[in-house]
Amino acid sequence: MQKTVLRLSGLDCLDCARKLEKAISEYPGVLFAQLNFNVGKVVIEHKVSEHELIKLIKSMGYGVVPQKNNDSKTAASRWYEDNRLILTIVSGIFFLFAVVVQFALKLEALSIYLFSAAIILGGFYIFRNALNSLKSFNLDMNVLMTIAVFGAAAIGEWVEGAAVVLLFSIGNTLQSRTLEKTRGSISQLMELAPEQAVIIEDGREKTVPVAEIEPGHVVIVRPGDKIPVDGTIIKGSTSIDQSPITGESLPVEKSVGYQVFAGTINIDGYLEIRTEKRSRESTLARIIHLVEEAQNEKAPVQQLVDRFANYYTPVVIMGAVLLTIIPTWILGLPFEQWFYSSLVLLVIACPCALVISTPVSLVAAIGNAARNGILIKGGSYLELAGTLKAVAFDKTGTLTKGCPRVKSIHILSGNLEEHLLTTAASLEKMTKHPLAQALVREAENRGLELHGVSNFKQHTGKGISGDIGANTYYAGSMKLFKEIMDQDKYLEYSRIIEDKVKEKSIVIIGSSTHIEGIITFEDSIREEARDTVRQLKELGLNKVVMLTGDNEQAAQKAAHDMGIDYEADLLPQEKLDYIRKMKALGKVAMVGDGVNDAPALAAADIGIAMGTIGTDTAIETADIALMADDISRVPYVVKLSKRTVRVIKENIIFSLAIKAVFIALALTGNATLWMAIFADTGAALLVIINGMRLMKN
Repeated sequence: MQKTVLRLSGLDCLDCARKLEKAISEYPGVLFAQLNFNVGKVVIEHKVSEHELIKLIKSMGYGVVPQKNNDSKTAASRWYEDNRLILTIVSGIFFLFAVVVQFALKLEALSIYLFSAAIILGGFYIFRNALNSLKSFNLDMNVLMTIAVFGAAAIGEWVEGAAVVLLFSIGNTLQSRTLEKTRGSISQLMELAPEQAVIIEDGREKTVPVAEIEPGHVVIVRPGDKIPVDGTIIKGSTSIDQSPITGESLPVEKSVGYQVFAGTINIDGYLEIRTEKRSRESTLARIIHLVEEAQNEKAPVQQLVDRFANYYTPVVIMGAVLLTIIPTWILGLPFEQWFYSSLVLLVIACPCALVISTPVSLVAAIGNAARNGILIKGGSYLELAGTLKAVAFDKTGTLTKGCPRVKSIHILSGNLEEHLLTTAASLEKMTKHPLAQALVREAENRGLELHGVSNFKQHTGKGISGDIGANTYYAGSMKLFKEIMDQDKYLEYSRIIEDKVKEKSIVIIGSSTHIEGIITFEDSIREEARDTVRQLKELGLNKVVMLTGDNEQAAQKAAHDMGIDYEADLLPQEKLDYIRKMKALGKVAMVGDGVNDAPALAAADIGIAMGTIGTDTAIETADIALMADDISRVPYVVKLSKRTVRVIKENIIFSLAIKAVFIALALTGNATLWMAIFADTGAALLVIINGMRLMKN
């Protein structure tokens, strides 16, 4: 058994997509087929050859190419390779000749042949699709158009019959091309990664396809090049433009030991990178896969529209039949007039504009978000974000930078602050703990010279120790000093520290006989935090709150600086309980780091994970993942959701209004086939174009 992914073009309506999926599924040797209309992709499990499947799809009038190496490009062709477009152009030429022959030269018999040629050429795909639909007992737009065209010809309306075919074919071609542009919002992401890369093999440079690079290969990336795979820098330093994945506007400085990601851009340095993943497993590839899956997931409003359309079309078809029968058989009115009106009703019957109004908007919006470093896992979450009434933020690493700094130094044994800080930083420079790095930064900022340390030892979960000169120093928590000090002295110092220091983040420095001092830390608040809170409140969120395990004093100060409500001293279970309680206010979102706040993120209506670039677990589990550490994207998501829902409503109302007007005109005998096809095709194009506005920020 094989599994093949094919990219499609010319797929311009959901009915056509369902019909194509059914035809592929029922083809001998095909075990499973799933077609994603929104991104123009079909996944097939089969025993027959790939060539046979491609031939089948092409026979139904669609462009198709195999997907290779996670390439997300659709099968869009050049205009002169598009058979449907060529037939439409030739049909248009015959139509123009026929009009000249009939109305200028008055050669009606010849004009009928020319109109017939225009109908056959322009309607080739329409009629063939109609035949396939009838075989599967599916009355789609192609069937309705075929009935309308042949009905018009039967009553001698050759001009209108040919015009209907030509306009419908033009509309389908334009619609297909416009949809391909919308689907291209995801293809642009895949174009970020180069197709080839330079690796070092046996001491020599070698250019190979990116798909052939294996974990462990060393890749060379020169200034200005795109990074082809995920990996770790083993030589060189540079600035990396990560905006294609994270949306961050400023470059990030990276050197040996730092992770880099496929699709990002090396700005100004020579790099050698040891690869960690194959191209199909890269962060960029995972993003594209998740976005495509999200675009295929129906939002609640789309499910409602689809259910409505299932009943709407049969009802209108029945109405068209009655529109012929009742006036002619019961009221004795002219058959030709009311048969013509029923044909008009058939043309306007198919709810193409209505059905396509929602998916095209979701595709555009989710693609826009992805290009801005935001992964939205489905239309339901995008729609839900605009209805939020409350949002809870984790504090550390979310509202704050997660990068502690020295807050205060308390001397207990008479030494100067500089001595205490120098001793602590000299010991801590041996570790990579965030508090250790904060101590070293503070010492460097004060211009202090660090001492050499011998006999360094790490006391797991408690602290560190080492010899500086002739003295042994310890740095860590009171758990460490409880082990090394006399019990009475330990209790004495415990009481002093408890009275003197209220912060939770502290480092205690001393020896086995006495404690010299305590250094406290605080986490700096993100610059964008206050503005983010303000924007969310302006967007109508009644409750914006910070949930933290920090003590009351630290939480109160941070909350005051940001203008946000807070709850302090919370354990993970208590955060979970608070989120459940908040649901009484309406829909709730939780914003956190995707790991420590997992229970609360899962309990919220929408879980938003921060800074998930390279974090596979967070990318997979969050409902919405912010690839960069930028909480200002939270109001952006809410705004995008509101815009998307507004555009979808505009499209639905517009589509229904056009249908209502023309149904009324058809029922009263005041509509023509020309008007109906203009209305149907024009409405579909207008809702697509309106939805495409969501591709822009």
